[in-house]
Amino acid sequence: MAGDSECANVMWSDLVTDSEFFEEFPSHYQVAAARQYRWARGDWQLLPWIFGHARDQSGSRTRTSILPMDRWKMLDNLRRTLSAPSAFLTLLAGWLLPSVSSLLWTTFVLTTFAFPTLLPFVSDLFPRRSGISKRSYFRTLVSDPRLAAWHFSLAVILLAHQAWLMTDAIQRTLFRVYVMHRHLLEWVTAAQAKAGATLILRAMYQRMRG
Repeated sequence: MAGDSECANVMWSDLVTDSEFFEEFPSHYQVAAARQYRWARGDWQLLPWIFGHARDQSGSRTRTSILPMDRWKMLDNLRRTLSAPSAFLTLLAGWLLPSVSSLLWTTFVLTTFAFPTLLPFVSDLFPRRSGISKRSYFRTLVSDPRLAAWHFSLAVILLAHQAWLMTDAIQRTLFRVYVMHRHLLEWVTAAQAKAGATLILRAMYQRMRG
């Protein structure tokens, strides 16, 4: 919803829950990164709700009531956006501080990346349903580690960009929520991100310059 409008300049006081939205699977990384950026900004824009207060259409503060489980889910979304910046800063501290073991902290960060990618392989070792052929079973056991290796490699290669992307989303949202109180709904939509994305190498370097 790029562009200025009156509805984009205030924080709405309505909270919608138990809603499902379906979005097309990203065609490549730039579209996926734009979606993550949009989601991160939306998650941090709900920070006043987590604290128990928000602004209505007139701009005045109003008390909010959220169930503990819903507040926990909102906090977990914030935690996910902090994963890449935290891992990046941990690596920098481990490599630059003289009294810290760089090998230990590098291994720790890489393990946190590898563990989630290996979970599907571990679960496929013990199928939950019967009737699976041996051929299909062994084919899955061969393909899962290969897929996990790709996911792990991409997570490491794109860590710097992910850290920069999430940091920008968090800082921009906090500034607009607590300082500007404007442009809270101004971001690039999924359709705009897909239409503006290009696979030209120079353009990709520009988008990932951070």
